[in-house]
Amino acid sequence: MTALRRANSWWYSLMLATALLAFVAWWFLPPREPRWTTGRPSAATFSATGLRAELPSATASSLEPILRDARRTANLLVERFARDPHTLHVAAQLRYQLGETTAAVQLWQDCLRLDSHDVEAQVAIGTFLFESGEFAEAERVLLAAVLQAPANSRAAYLLASSLLNQGKLDETVEVLRGSLSIDPRSLPNQVLLGQAFLGLRQHERAKACFLAAVELEPAYPNARFGLAAACDALGEADEAAQHRRIFRELQADQLRQAIDQTGRHDDASSTRRDIAEFYVAAGRLYLERGDEAAAQEHWQSALELDPENERGRAALAQLYAGTGRLREAVEILLPLQTTRAADASFWQGLAQLYVRLQAFDEADDALRRVVELEPQQASGYAARAQLRLQRNRDQGEAAELARQAVERAPSAANYFLWSVACQRSGDDSQAKAAVAKALELDAGNAQYQQLYLTLEAKR
Repeated sequence: MTALRRANSWWYSLMLATALLAFVAWWFLPPREPRWTTGRPSAATFSATGLRAELPSATASSLEPILRDARRTANLLVERFARDPHTLHVAAQLRYQLGETTAAVQLWQDCLRLDSHDVEAQVAIGTFLFESGEFAEAERVLLAAVLQAPANSRAAYLLASSLLNQGKLDETVEVLRGSLSIDPRSLPNQVLLGQAFLGLRQHERAKACFLAAVELEPAYPNARFGLAAACDALGEADEAAQHRRIFRELQADQLRQAIDQTGRHDDASSTRRDIAEFYVAAGRLYLERGDEAAAQEHWQSALELDPENERGRAALAQLYAGTGRLREAVEILLPLQTTRAADASFWQGLAQLYVRLQAFDEADDALRRVVELEPQQASGYAARAQLRLQRNRDQGEAAELARQAVERAPSAANYFLWSVACQRSGDDSQAKAAVAKALELDAGNAQYQQLYLTLEAKR
């Protein structure tokens, strides 16, 4: 029985560790992709576009206290960590979102003074210059970025666009071909290359680029428009008419969607969401420097602005769990049950918290969701089996769950779990057979050996 207790304790620890790893993986997984993000993956980032248009005066007035607090927070970050490029990036992105482009560019220039090879800063400044119509200056900055980071398809797109706007068609083609050789699935770059070939009157090549783009995304209007133009130039009137018709249909759909989104758009809510993302990023910066209190304060501010902010909730839950505030961690996460309903790692992490709280029924409910979402994965079955062994309940069900785990992943650990569950349910014969299989896979494991000897002695 001593061997069995040791075995159970070992498997319990393994189950917790596995669930915790899954939960940590979910915590660091962004819930949505910003339109362009670079920089260190350990810190949350947010879109660098979106708030630059002027807000209606009434909206701006109602948001002024929020904007003032965000600016103050950004200034404090820069004062405290003035020589940290990533901190400067976070502050710059906030300024850019608020339409304060001069202040944003100054901060990105500070980044380049700290590190002249900072690709993120180069792309940010290049974006600003391109959108300002300063194509020659944008080319200079973005060329440096592309030379340092050839795989950065966003930098390549902006550089190629700057070249195209200057009429440098051959150079545009060279940049885009190089980028697409690394990332052939870049839809904007495929279309832009097609446009460059149209400008060079290389219509067959242009058509091939647009066809590649359509294969990537059949509902991309620009690709259809380019195809129509290429086919016209090649004298393929019927095909051109077909693509032009599809383009008009797609364009009409986009217009309807834009009208619908405009009708539902709330400037104040959108701004609050974007400012919340800034607080999430700021909180991560403080956590990286060991200031948990400041991190918590910033993440709480994020949720006050946007209660649906998943990144902020995940960060707070991680902090609470790491400091033993398990019930608070659960309460922070529960509102995400709907938006993360199909995320098995979320339910695994929630189960782990419930286990630590000894809320075993809730843990099993969460693990049941894991099995429903990933029926061919062994981890959910194994965790549910181990939960029953820990509670010393439903031993027959534990054995069946462990058997299903073995069926899906016949590892030594899963055979060992099955053996323990069978022994608990009174099936010593199957228990011995299962642990024997575990030993075949891991002959030097002392726990497996002890369990086998214990079962052998009962003959």
